[in-house]
Amino acid sequence: MSPRCSFHLTVLATRAKSRHDGSAHLGGGARGGQMSPRTGHTERSTAGFTLVELMVTIVIAAVLAALAVVSIRPERQARSARGYAEQVAALLDTMRIRATTTRRWQRLEVYADRVAHLEAETEGMAVPSSYYEVETVAAPSGVRIGAVSDRTHLAPGDSVPSLGAGLGTISIDLAPDGSAVPGTIFVEREDGSDRYRVTVFRATGAARVFADW
Repeated sequence: MSPRCSFHLTVLATRAKSRHDGSAHLGGGARGGQMSPRTGHTERSTAGFTLVELMVTIVIAAVLAALAVVSIRPERQARSARGYAEQVAALLDTMRIRATTTRRWQRLEVYADRVAHLEAETEGMAVPSSYYEVETVAAPSGVRIGAVSDRTHLAPGDSVPSLGAGLGTISIDLAPDGSAVPGTIFVEREDGSDRYRVTVFRATGAARVFADW
């Protein structure tokens, strides 16, 4: 729970105790004939409101704590090998849609520390002669691209390329008709753990993330 939520709970608890003590004192006066029924009703209502106020505050504090945890998880996820693999797959899906809407080839160049999205300077299905860079997505600290292949590796352990293979030389191209030159991008942590592969299918151009290499 955040310090701010703890502060609010402390303040409200103090207020509740103060009102309870005041109510008890006035209750003693009522037994001595000094408090009217109307006043007693008012004090009971006030005490009841304080309880509701505390309950609402506790609920709000719990919600805020849950939101804090949820907000931290996506950030950690994005810095993981899986998070980066999913980010690359999402970029490939965006490129596929862009290829069909602009009628321009899209290319993903793959390096150890980044992927670069390029777009053809000309329209149509003819193989373009030149591209320009649209954006670059860098790998987070501690994560790298181990290799890239020009085929779709559906199962783990299926002729996995050696570390560094294809980087900077093999690209994944997506055509204006929605198809693609197939490929697989191998993502891992720099210590060789937490491995994932991003596969691109020829017919649909769709990208999927699979665990392990």
